[in-house]
Amino acid sequence: MDYLKNLTNQLDLLSDEFDLDVIDLKILMVLASCWKDGRKIRVTDITLGGKIASPATLQNRVTKTLVDAGLIELQPNPDDAREKLITQGPHYERFEEFLNNIHMKGTT
Repeated sequence: MDYLKNLTNQLDLLSDEFDLDVIDLKILMVLASCWKDGRKIRVTDITLGGKIASPATLQNRVTKTLVDAGLIELQPNPDDAREKLITQGPHYERFEEFLNNIHMKGTT
């Protein structure tokens, strides 16, 4: 039970630190998985690819909330100028470190 309490507390700290909610965290987890696999991901992929939230909500979170937080950046797709690729933003590494600390604290 201490593990779950600790994990919940750490997730609350993460949410407070980066001003994120569950939808934002889910989007970032999807992106992290894609980046880890070396896949390029477009804004369209996020809005069409899952049941995290409505396409309009996802579009807003990706193009505004997460960009404004510095966790992601949108880059022109060299293969199709009409599309934007989602890349790691300047604060993503700090976010990732925070996640790793949560994992480490949760397993001890």
